[in-house]
Amino acid sequence: MEKGKMRKFIFILGLCFGAVLQVTFAQAKPVRNTLQATVDAQRTTISELESRNIELSFAVVNTGKETTESHLADSRLFINSAEIKDWNRYKVSSQMLEAGQTQSLSVRLFSHFKNPGAYEVVWKSEAFQSPALKINVLRDRVMPEGKEPKHFALVRAIRAQLPPGWEAFGELWPIGQLIRIVRLQPTRIAQPMSPSMGFGDDDAAKPNPFQRFELTLYTEPFIAPTDYPQLKIDNDAVYQKLHQLGEQMQDIPTMKGQYSPETPEHKKQFEEYERVRETLRHVPEFYFRDVSLNFDSWNWHNNKHNYLLVHDKAIRAECKEVTQRVINLLSSYEPQEVLPDGDD
Repeated sequence: MEKGKMRKFIFILGLCFGAVLQVTFAQAKPVRNTLQATVDAQRTTISELESRNIELSFAVVNTGKETTESHLADSRLFINSAEIKDWNRYKVSSQMLEAGQTQSLSVRLFSHFKNPGAYEVVWKSEAFQSPALKINVLRDRVMPEGKEPKHFALVRAIRAQLPPGWEAFGELWPIGQLIRIVRLQPTRIAQPMSPSMGFGDDDAAKPNPFQRFELTLYTEPFIAPTDYPQLKIDNDAVYQKLHQLGEQMQDIPTMKGQYSPETPEHKKQFEEYERVRETLRHVPEFYFRDVSLNFDSWNWHNNKHNYLLVHDKAIRAECKEVTQRVINLLSSYEPQEVLPDGDD
């Protein structure tokens, strides 16, 4: 009898102990991480002349079914296992991500890939870790003779003219080649009110938070100086023809400043106008050796007059001086205006 009671007691004790273990293991089971992070770059093999201006794209997606925090605010960036100390200046606030939602940001790094070599970039937080992005920086002169992009020679010439705290970068894009000249220390820059880039009294012209002053030159198919006068003559003839066609199209309806032909006759006139307009050839402003160039004129912070937007007078003078040095390296197809001081 005593043995039976003992067996029953041991059996009940075993059941209780097993239940406790089950509860303990269930509580200790880790929650599956549903955030998936990636780091990407447009090109991962670049030259030394491009390496000081790399733009990285960061994204984290919620692959789970429940809403969760993105954890971008507590993220950290590592390059070759060393944590980047100035990452805090680039981070953004975390968002709550529903299932399938993504939060992303793009960051332009100016000084972390300066030397030739292999780099591994890892982005992580307490809730995610990206696969390593491998970036190879090649030495400036590794390209075979004649294979180096033509604008890289100008990048070197510009760098030789820059004061401390400035950088020049050559970039290769699917739509073309460009050169960026950047003042690394941010400064206050005002938004433009008009193409004159002047300052005004309303809110649009008041200084914004600190930004890096930047110039951008776009390369274009080379036009020899001897061909430029005829190009101008041809374009002037096209403009005259467009003016004549425009006079004949005054009764065509417009919508938001664009022709909106409706009748067959109006459509025929519009098609002829477009055909003539397409014969216009783009006229560059400068050339360097056998490369034609233009300052970007549609994006305000890349215009050659954008130093006028700098709030601090001394820094504005510095930016103007750098702009003038860059222009002095270039040959102009036509006489250039004197850069205004912008002190009025």
